Amino acid sequence: MRVTADGRGALADDIRMTQTAPSPAHPVQQRYADPATEIPAQWNPVLEVLHAHKSVRRYLSDPVSPETIRLLVSSYVGFVDAALAAQNAVVAAESLGLGTVYIGALRNDPEAVAAELNLPDHVFAVFGLVVGHPDPAEGTKVKPRLPQTAVLHHETYDLSAQREPVAEYEQRIGEIYTDQGLPFSWTERTLARLASAASLNGRHRLRESLAARGFQLR
Repeated sequence: MRVTADGRGALADDIRMTQTAPSPAHPVQQRYADPATEIPAQWNPVLEVLHAHKSVRRYLSDPVSPETIRLLVSSYVGFVDAALAAQNAVVAAESLGLGTVYIGALRNDPEAVAAELNLPDHVFAVFGLVVGHPDPAEGTKVKPRLPQTAVLHHETYDLSAQREPVAEYEQRIGEIYTDQGLPFSWTERTLARLASAASLNGRHRLRESLAARGFQLR
């Protein structure tokens, strides 16, 4: 066995091999559904997993091992910490070949969720996270996201710079919605979710629900 000067042998070579990933061109263009998207100069397996994320809606009945669950679970305090912990769990799960999807509908009826989970006071279910083995028969695809030119600002917020990339995204995502049998317009779908209290499906009561769970907002 060849040993290097720093004490590492063949294992070091194996580790270096795992630090590489295929060309970023395909996953980046797939994520943004735009062949003209700029390809990152640097690339690694973590970025590969992040760009390949899919919201998996159908799973096999195969259980996820307890060892894997222990890897994904993290304590959190506050909504931001919950989101950060969940995103790390998603990256970890998908790096292990599992599928994930967030369940925001838990916020539609927080009291019922708290009762179902037997939550103590001052604990609020921010969202759910499904982790499991994706059903290959479902044919889940990567959903394109808004390009960075629409969401990334430098120094100050620039609304005018968003308009063109958002319009281009509207066309790209609309074609995918059409293939899925959904209404074409992403903009109209987004506005419809915020059109009225009824369209919020119970989330217009979030402040009241938080107060009922012991969060005294001021």
